[in-house]
Amino acid sequence: MFNIMRGGIFENGYEINVNDFLKHLEQSNKLVFELHRERFAGIESADIETVYEIARQSNDPDLIRISFEYLPISFSRRHGDPSRPWNFFDINIKNPDGTPSLNYQGNWRDIFQNWETLGFSFPEFLSGMICRFLNASTADGYNPYRITRDGFDWEVPEPENPWAYIGYWGDHQIIYLLKFLELFEKFYPGQIFKTFNHSIFVYANVPYQIKNFEEIIKNPQDTIIFDRKKHGELIQKSETLGSD
Repeated sequence: MFNIMRGGIFENGYEINVNDFLKHLEQSNKLVFELHRERFAGIESADIETVYEIARQSNDPDLIRISFEYLPISFSRRHGDPSRPWNFFDINIKNPDGTPSLNYQGNWRDIFQNWETLGFSFPEFLSGMICRFLNASTADGYNPYRITRDGFDWEVPEPENPWAYIGYWGDHQIIYLLKFLELFEKFYPGQIFKTFNHSIFVYANVPYQIKNFEEIIKNPQDTIIFDRKKHGELIQKSETLGSD
């Protein structure tokens, strides 16, 4: 059970609380939210395909992308064995007002690993899982540390903390994406290129930089630069624009 919780569950199947979707849209991109919020006016709930179709009718690739990235998952927890005494986490299933808490967070590897079986159970969300995967990948093929409903985050080096590493990995990427694509082909034969032949994919922007080849050769154990200036700029921009 604790392992399944790393990925979470879809509490209401394919039924979407539109107010929660709009909250996700605003958290992602305030400008896109203001442009398109009225498209969903008067709708309290809808199935996920209806949400996708409303987004498609806008012809706005950002709205379409963000609608695919919306995954109304609950009962999710962060990575870590519960038996480890230093691993503390909350399992939030309700908001302060008593409404269901649709939220998730997890280390990159763990959450996509668990979403493989979740996608088998809820194939209509496979498009969203694939978009979530690709849109949280960097241009150089690496991934940030943790995936959350609000976006993703990265580790910040702490010189005084020996456990603070730069979380920037390329391992596991191909196999998880492959499994999602295989499942998509299984449930929707021949539809991969039709479904994803749109400008709905972006690269993750993180404050890491890979050193040049000459520097890597000098010290293969120290290959990444953490850009603190860019880190601050990204945090500030996310507070004004959103996680986009």
